Order: sequence, then structure tokens, then C-alpha cells
Amino acid sequence: MPLYSKRFFTGQVNATGAVVPLWTVPAGVVHVLRDLEVFTANVAATNVFLDIGANAVMVLNLQPNYATLKWEGRLVVNAGETVGAFVPSGSCVLTACGYELSSP
Repeated sequence: MPLYSKRFFTGQVNATGAVVPLWTVPAGVVHVLRDLEVFTANVAATNVFLDIGANAVMVLNLQPNYATLKWEGRLVVNAGETVGAFVPSGSCVLTACGYELSSP
């Protein structure tokens, strides 16, 4: 049985004034984002915008002072598409996991 669960990204995302690319789905596969966990140690509340290509698909609102937010769902990302994040202030640590499936 093939292994298809995968951690797509884990790392720090800083406020840069632009969307930070996290990963691009390789040819021949589809990614299904299932779990997203975000942690911040900021002293002020902040948001994390998740993008696919140039489209914001999700906004996560983080409370200040060592907040963790977990999202679970199903978000399909096709081959060639890039997932990115935008943090308007401060920084966060983001982990994204899900399924990597062969394209039909």
C-alpha cells in the first residue's frame, strides 16, 4: 500500500509585505490539504492568509501571546499550483499536512 500522507510544509512565516510561497504541487499529483496548524508568540493579534496562486482561500485569526490555531478540512491543490501565506504583522510557525494522490 503506497504512503500518501505527507507534510507539505513546516516553518516560520514572517511579515514581508507579500505572499510567501510555501510549496508548489509537483506534476502528476494532487495535494489535499487536511490539517493546518499555526502558532504565534506575537504580543498582538494577527491574521494568516492562505493563498492558492493569487487567490486568498482562507483567513485564520490568531490571538496574541502564544496562540495556536488548528484547521481541519479538505482543500484540493492541483499540480503546478503554489500555496502561499501572508502574515500582515509579526510572524508565525505554520505546518500543513495532507494527502498526496496520483493525478487521474
